[in-house]
Amino acid sequence: MTPAVTTRRFALTQAAHFRSSIRTVAGNAGLQTVPNSTAVQPSMELSGITVFKFAENMIPRLVKTLLKRTESRTAEMERLTSVFGDPMKWASYYVEPYCQQFNPADEDDESRHVVREHLTSRLQYFLGGHEQVKSPHQLILADSGMGKTSCLVMLKLAHLNAFWPQKYDVHLLKLGKDTLDQLKDLPRRDTILLLDALDEDPLAWGRVTKRLIEILSATKNFRRVVITCRTQFFSAGEDPFNRRGQAEIGGFLCPVVYLSLFDDLQVADYLEKRFPGDVETQRSAAPILQKMRALKFRPMLLSRIDDLLENGRKDWTVFTVYEALVAAWLQRERAKMHEQGRKNVPSLNELLLACSALATLMFKLQSVTVSAEVITNAIAFNSKLEHIRDIDIQGRSLLNKNSEGHFRFAHFSVQEYLYSLAIRAGVTTLSKKREHHPTTQVFEFLDHLIRTMPMHERATLKLHSLNLVGLNLNGLDWASLNLDGQHISSSSFTNCSLQACALDGGTLDNSTFDATIFKDSSLRELVVSRTRLVKCDVSNTQLDLSRFEQAQFEVCDFRHACLKLSRAMKCQFSSCNFHGAQVHSVHIENSTFRDCLFDADAFAESHVGNSSFVDCDLSELPVECTLFQPENHNDLTNCELSPAALRRLKRPPSEPSDESAAAP
Repeated sequence: MTPAVTTRRFALTQAAHFRSSIRTVAGNAGLQTVPNSTAVQPSMELSGITVFKFAENMIPRLVKTLLKRTESRTAEMERLTSVFGDPMKWASYYVEPYCQQFNPADEDDESRHVVREHLTSRLQYFLGGHEQVKSPHQLILADSGMGKTSCLVMLKLAHLNAFWPQKYDVHLLKLGKDTLDQLKDLPRRDTILLLDALDEDPLAWGRVTKRLIEILSATKNFRRVVITCRTQFFSAGEDPFNRRGQAEIGGFLCPVVYLSLFDDLQVADYLEKRFPGDVETQRSAAPILQKMRALKFRPMLLSRIDDLLENGRKDWTVFTVYEALVAAWLQRERAKMHEQGRKNVPSLNELLLACSALATLMFKLQSVTVSAEVITNAIAFNSKLEHIRDIDIQGRSLLNKNSEGHFRFAHFSVQEYLYSLAIRAGVTTLSKKREHHPTTQVFEFLDHLIRTMPMHERATLKLHSLNLVGLNLNGLDWASLNLDGQHISSSSFTNCSLQACALDGGTLDNSTFDATIFKDSSLRELVVSRTRLVKCDVSNTQLDLSRFEQAQFEVCDFRHACLKLSRAMKCQFSSCNFHGAQVHSVHIENSTFRDCLFDADAFAESHVGNSSFVDCDLSELPVECTLFQPENHNDLTNCELSPAALRRLKRPPSEPSDESAAAP
């Protein structure tokens, strides 16, 4: 037996031991490993009904074929590389994901009872035209870095290498401004579309449902259409995923699957492919991945595990993982410059500012690529971009170029991370108001930065350039931020803190605020339209001169808030507490108050007409209050009233009032 064979056999044996140890550790720790019984095999679902059939055991055979190929790359392969990155690198380490009908984010400790199946099995069922599949569209949802793009690239490679029926033409496109134009001249009957990254389509930012309906309408006559998108991209009021396994959007009923997080065995498979024969590195990675908890199950982060191995950090979050990846990359860039003997090597911070400025430029242009010419022109206005030219666009760089020479980051999430740093550093201050469309992921990164800021510095953070439309934000800490004049529309804020923030002259339109804290904030001249606030703390806020239109307030605390000169039209207030609030000189029309509390000063010098007060405590209101004047036509059903107010309401119209009877 040759030494090479002996070494290979030893490596395989050690890898098997590693996989076994992962199973043991995972089992003892209660971690998810997806036993074979939970994975639905293709033959179970497709037997006897399939008219479309992938090659048997397609993914392993495809990877093996791709790695053997040495001939020159075809034009289509060059296009794939230009748009999506080198598919050969992905194929080298590709581990096929499972999919499921539940959103993994909604599971408790990655429940072992959720049924998962290989994604190719589900797609073969869909593409095969099974009689139960009524829609030509399939949505694949997953969080950032979960492998949505790579699975579509692998499907395209399978088609190019004859691993599925050749009668079907397959087009893989990155969704963007020109996507629908690209589809106009394509044959439709036997064409399958793979449309990637709805969340990166600028035409979907702030209007995701409308954009999705446009795409569904334009592609309804194609044989089959697969669309990928981030799960969290859908905001409150726009999220159509209200039934398991299906989505109803604008009259289209589409099947939906979520990519499952990698289990421990898939992580082990990846490490074996990433570090073949290097058992020591595989073992070193195991404890770090355990510390990263659920983050380790994201393929994009696994692909950079060697950078994390060198970091030595113990506590990992999504932000700190990207912080470590970017720092390792830029440190490598500086080391290359020193090795080349270059003078005036930029500092790590200068390179970071340059990359952040580039990410800002991309968000401003609503693009994930930018040409060298545009960068040259932008340098005249922002000298920080100059150092982009110093970066070597090769190897493990997080900044690449496509075939047209346009710059792009290795993953959209890297662009999002760097843009969050630009906001924190004030790089965006020269932009126009609401010019940039940040994603939910940007705000998650930014939230980490804000939480580490001293309170007195938060008010200096400039956020006027951010367009806060169509976001789904949970748990953010925006206390003490200056949001004056911001227009927040079609968004959702759940368990967020906006305490002591400034939002004077702003707008809350068609949004939802659930368990959000506004206490001690300045909200003067705020416009709240078609917005719902549930269990929100609005106590001690300045709401004078504000306008509420068709808004809903449920179980909200308005104690000691200032509502002077405010207006409420066609609003609903349920179980709200107005004790101590300055509800003076207000104008209220066609609104409903149910089970609300008021004190004696409420509605002084006010007009309240054509409104309903049901089960409210009005016992402290004086008899001359505008609510009790018959000409205002207010309904006071089951309200608790003072004796004097009750007598006034029961008095016939011809009977003189107590005040007039007492007059001389």
